[in-house]
Amino acid sequence: MPHGGHAGVIVTDRERQDSIIDEETRLLEKVRAWLLTSVRNGVTFSGYDDELIELRDAIGEALPEDVPSLVEQMTRLQSLAAQRGQGEELPVDPDSPYFGHMRLDEGGQSKDVFLGKRTHLAPAAGISIVDWRNAPVSRIYYSYEEGDDYEERFGGKVRSGVLVARRSVTITGGVLRRVDCPLGSLVRRDSGWVRLDDAGAKLRGGQGTSVRAAATGRLGEAGDGVFRADKHLPEISGLLDRTQFALISDDDSDVLIVQGSAGSGKTTVGLHRIAYLAYGEGRRLKPGRMMVIVLNRALANYISDVLPSLGVSGVKVRTFEEWA
Repeated sequence: MPHGGHAGVIVTDRERQDSIIDEETRLLEKVRAWLLTSVRNGVTFSGYDDELIELRDAIGEALPEDVPSLVEQMTRLQSLAAQRGQGEELPVDPDSPYFGHMRLDEGGQSKDVFLGKRTHLAPAAGISIVDWRNAPVSRIYYSYEEGDDYEERFGGKVRSGVLVARRSVTITGGVLRRVDCPLGSLVRRDSGWVRLDDAGAKLRGGQGTSVRAAATGRLGEAGDGVFRADKHLPEISGLLDRTQFALISDDDSDVLIVQGSAGSGKTTVGLHRIAYLAYGEGRRLKPGRMMVIVLNRALANYISDVLPSLGVSGVKVRTFEEWA
């Protein structure tokens, strides 16, 4: 369907789709080039000191919402520097650097922010990858829709602007495989990019709307009814909505009860809550001191596989019978 553009120009859905794919591909190439160049230059190992100095200087000039992420990255680099000679570690995987992208506009100034499982800020290169569990700016991604005006308090200062773009992306092997946005689910095929019939993947309350039902048709079957070998599903962390993120990041409740029908995402919220607490309360709530109790072994096995992918290892997972 056509959509109105600037100065009476009609922009078709196909043109919008091509524009989104081109833009996301270009941004991914930019991020990967920076990360790979950093690896070749030894930033992740022999260049720790130089990067720590750069981060220290960046903190002095950073926006309030970026300071926590910069401090977190500096702390992690200091820890890695203390382990020199014991192997290298990449702060962000260049083959899967992020799962969410948003563009913010504040007073005419535009900024691209990426959400991932680790933080990597390179102000000089214009690259901002923030950990979804940590950065205050990630609240904008989870609490607002594309086109919304936002107003949030960061570091005692109120920031306001427009969420110009909000997209969930699937990147594997350094290749953009899928983009979920208001236009729909854009999926890479051998023959090119196609748009599925659904209006973008969702992970929201209500029976049948959890991530297990995000794709239409049978398992392995695309929305267009074509059976396919690749099963690239969106990163679950990128599909959380406002209500789910509020539950996950609740800092006021010692006891949190989440109720919902089958398939409403209760398990997803619970696992992300564990990841959030392990990250923010790492000294008090160590993964090795946590336990998840479920009703059956199948779910226990599933959770044991999912938690490490959320950056949490060592959590005990038991059935109620085993625990009792």
